[in-house]
Amino acid sequence: MKRKTNLFYTEGPDSKFLTFSNYTESLTGNFLSTDTKLYPSMFLCLNVNINNKKNFINNYLTGYYENKLAALRDYFIENDQKPEDYMSPLGYLLDTIKKFDPNFKITFVGDITEQDYNGTYTDTICTISFADVHTGEIVINEETNNQNNDDTITVEEYQTSLYGWKSNELNSNINPIFDKNNKYNIKSNTKTLKILKSNISEIKFNIVIPLFDVTNINYHTQHYINENNEINTSNESITIDLNNVTSNDLYRKYVPLGMWFADELITLKKDSNNIFSQSWSLLISSQFKPFPYSNASVNTINENSVSNAYPTFAMVLSRQNEILNKFNEISKQLKSQQKIISNIQRDLNKTPSVSLDKLNTKVIDIERNVNDKIDNLQNTMKEFMNNFIWNTSR
Repeated sequence: MKRKTNLFYTEGPDSKFLTFSNYTESLTGNFLSTDTKLYPSMFLCLNVNINNKKNFINNYLTGYYENKLAALRDYFIENDQKPEDYMSPLGYLLDTIKKFDPNFKITFVGDITEQDYNGTYTDTICTISFADVHTGEIVINEETNNQNNDDTITVEEYQTSLYGWKSNELNSNINPIFDKNNKYNIKSNTKTLKILKSNISEIKFNIVIPLFDVTNINYHTQHYINENNEINTSNESITIDLNNVTSNDLYRKYVPLGMWFADELITLKKDSNNIFSQSWSLLISSQFKPFPYSNASVNTINENSVSNAYPTFAMVLSRQNEILNKFNEISKQLKSQQKIISNIQRDLNKTPSVSLDKLNTKVIDIERNVNDKIDNLQNTMKEFMNNFIWNTSR
């Protein structure tokens, strides 16, 4: 059974962020593995002249990029070969964008911050700051178009329809795009991606592409990630060879997770006269259910669950505010009781003929009432503090 080319929404809120099949393929393949995990690695900001978003998504991201990925994955598996030994998802994506806009620019490259809530929620945060600016440049492989037949695959069966789909199965008319003559080049047209440290004072972008790595976290077993080629934005420049798939492990490293579209071109500026500058961040959230088609949906985080699932900075501040409010309530009630006692003392001084027995009884009743209220407040605070779990995430 053949794969089907991944399809995308082209309008509405679901078209703001498109998840590539790279992520779903890796997530499915490594879900049951205890040694391999998916980690966000870095992100690219691009300035692309998107004059027609629907055309870009349908004919380029779907018709070329996803169509090529599906065809190549099936091709290598059917020929008893591993896709990870030949395919370069990042290289193919840069090829795709280059086909659509030959003058596109990679205006920022940064690291990703991830917040994981016990596997239920995951926040992927891309932050752009002028504190450490890196940009990207691509180098085109001029020899790619002259690849021999060993470096190409032919997709004869799906010349006029998307790979794995029949023409009558699709509501919209999306035509496949090939590298040449119904063929796909196995090597990407983009030869290298250079990440360069920059001192620019303006960043413009309308697309954000987060990347992820598939990492072997068991140090007892063999690590297939090249430790000497890790991205480190403190370096002046780094070059990623997108044609050297085996040594750079490009099917598991620097893999495009998806693509986020801005409504309009975003411009960030740095004040040249002082140290102040603008910053910007994008938060991409994922929610996971126990089973894909189950009715149970996790809408809230259980405060009594594993510690890593609960505390965030905002939640801690919120709980601190609640504690302060409780203390304020206690203070008000104590002042009220003090006022009542003061009034009794004043009346006692003014009315010496008051029966001491009645007065004593009244004072005892008030004292009991005050003690009961204080005990209730103490129990409330004790219960509140027991529920307030302060844990440090790893």
